[in-house]
Amino acid sequence: MNKQKTVISTFYLLIMLYKRNIYQLKCVKYSSNKKLECYIMLLQLKEKFPKFNGKTFILVFLGVLIILTLAATVFFTWSILSYDGIYSGVSVEGINASKLSRQELTGKLQAKYMDNYDSMKISLKAGAKTEEFSYSDAEVSYDLEDTVKRAYSVGRTGNIFDRLHDIYKASSSGIQVGISINFNKEKIQSRIESIY
Repeated sequence: MNKQKTVISTFYLLIMLYKRNIYQLKCVKYSSNKKLECYIMLLQLKEKFPKFNGKTFILVFLGVLIILTLAATVFFTWSILSYDGIYSGVSVEGINASKLSRQELTGKLQAKYMDNYDSMKISLKAGAKTEEFSYSDAEVSYDLEDTVKRAYSVGRTGNIFDRLHDIYKASSSGIQVGISINFNKEKIQSRIESIY
């Protein structure tokens, strides 16, 4: 609230200083009675505000402009960094995760991977021999929680500049996040050995 009052009072000061210069110019044009009133008004303005010239006006104007620019930059940066969804440009195995919440992404991943888990198979080929077995035989499982966590962490690690860089990179060229998979190495190894 104090910052708003400061900005408003600074603009008021600029306007009044500008008016004082206009009164100075106008006073010359008036007849003697009006000239006297004009100079009285000018004296009242001079008492309220310090001596003013073009350089002071430019410096005050630039100062206000710089303060407003910094305030806008801070607000814009804060609004980007405090965004609660997954940032634009992030995708997980072909699923566009942009602007999704964690729950929405988890739902989409479950629909794509868990609903047809039983029908998925692994194919091993060695020369003319081919062996096929189901995901459950190799104890393959998807770690959806870790996948969602990695998608959500894009633009949320490192310092402010690293975070902004990652967010820009994701929105301009896209970032692919792979799905986390767990499996039983021994079972897959034994299947590979059975082919040879």
